[in-house]
Amino acid sequence: MLRRHIFAIYICLLTMAAAMGCTKGAVSPEPAPQPDYSQIADSGATDPAEDPAAEVWSKYLAVAPGEPARPFRLEGSLRYTQPKGNGNRLSFYLWSNGGKPFRLDAAAGFNSLAVAAREGEREFLAYVPEENKAYEYKGWQTPRFVLPGLGEPLPLSIGDMAALLEGRYDRLFSDEYTLAEPVKPGAFPELGESARKFDGYAYTLLRGPLPGQLLLNSSGAPVLWKSSDGWSILIEPESQGQKVRKLTIAHSKGYKAVVLVKDREYPTEFNDSQLALLVPSGVEVLPIKRMK
Repeated sequence: MLRRHIFAIYICLLTMAAAMGCTKGAVSPEPAPQPDYSQIADSGATDPAEDPAAEVWSKYLAVAPGEPARPFRLEGSLRYTQPKGNGNRLSFYLWSNGGKPFRLDAAAGFNSLAVAAREGEREFLAYVPEENKAYEYKGWQTPRFVLPGLGEPLPLSIGDMAALLEGRYDRLFSDEYTLAEPVKPGAFPELGESARKFDGYAYTLLRGPLPGQLLLNSSGAPVLWKSSDGWSILIEPESQGQKVRKLTIAHSKGYKAVVLVKDREYPTEFNDSQLALLVPSGVEVLPIKRMK
């Protein structure tokens, strides 16, 4: 079916709950002495001189912000495969002034637009020409996308993918870890041939947009991220600098997507019309719903 060859966009909605309590008429007691926490070592800020894993983490924190955000335009390809081996290839353009809104156009062939999407502040819009439909969401949760046949959202939004490809790791990963362990030879087969000779540490992150395990090499560069629900992202940088050339996004069930950057441009600035997404008249606009 042709429908398999389009880049469908969905969302994984999260719920939030808050509780508040108060006590009326009570007299506030004298405040108890507060313990001195300065003597308690923070697992994400151990003295590097005493802990090699902390030293590697310090190197990572130094480069995690990447270069200051600025207008950019990326051109690349996205190849995806399913467990049985069938898949497709898309070409894409991704651009922004350095932050929201982000624009993405993906094509399945020459001048054959598969999807056009815009991720703004608390709003998201995707237009799928082949379906003659558009999908819209407004709210605090940023929509994440899914490739045909995957069946569940990928761990990245469009803005997340942009930050990762630009080497701005602090937008995705926590600045603190709860556990650091040396990577044992062969422990992470996602590393491929380098799995047996990888020299670095695996850090457990409980907070941030991408909680899970983050592998850093001895230079402090991110190499692999893994989640507890089966997703992994292999990160391959450019030959120079820390911008990312290639992402291999995979799931333990056998799904895989490979994002490859072919060209980067840094124009002065995009105007409002260049960042807009206009849906043709008569196209049905549907709310994005949870697909699980």
